[in-house]
Amino acid sequence: MSRHETLDDTARETCALAALGVLPPDEATAFEAHAAGCPACRTERESLRELAGGLLELAPAADPPERLWSRIAARITEAAQVPAQPRPAPDARQPWRAWTPDAEATLFSLPADAGAWEPAGAPGVQARRLFVDHAAQRVTMMVRMQPGASYPAHRHVEAEECFVLSGDLWTGTLRLHAGDYQRAEQGSRHPLQSTEGGCVLLLVSSLGDTLE
Repeated sequence: MSRHETLDDTARETCALAALGVLPPDEATAFEAHAAGCPACRTERESLRELAGGLLELAPAADPPERLWSRIAARITEAAQVPAQPRPAPDARQPWRAWTPDAEATLFSLPADAGAWEPAGAPGVQARRLFVDHAAQRVTMMVRMQPGASYPAHRHVEAEECFVLSGDLWTGTLRLHAGDYQRAEQGSRHPLQSTEGGCVLLLVSSLGDTLE
């Protein structure tokens, strides 16, 4: 958009929309860049802003109609009467959802001989807690799968990171080996995961993933 010496109807309309703050985001950005080097558009927009502000001050104050307050009160009453839904019990295949938060510390350490392996609900699959961050709804853990074990398909509420420490892991038709890394983005789905010779994984995942 070139600098204006005089404003035509289209330019005046754009200035008016900019003054009212109703331009689409991309058009507003383009207008601001143009106005920085176009005194005519900048002056027009500022004068229209002042005019709009003056008209707003002249508008008479008015109380909302009584029927509006009645509708608001009715909605508040209805919301208060809706019974709270009980939280679903943690799935036995996701024991980490019941893990309590770890104490906050600047440096958190977990010795190699601390933290027990827990059954993860699927035959031959166990999980070892490393750290639980309930504020962020994230968990860091190790997963151990015996040869031939599998874990059901699931969908990720947040991104998940997986590092294969040892063994092999099949994710659908993709086979990962020791040293391989995989990241699953928010909303993605992991199909059934299995192992032929067994594996140990390091996982950073969400506490809210849903099983299928």
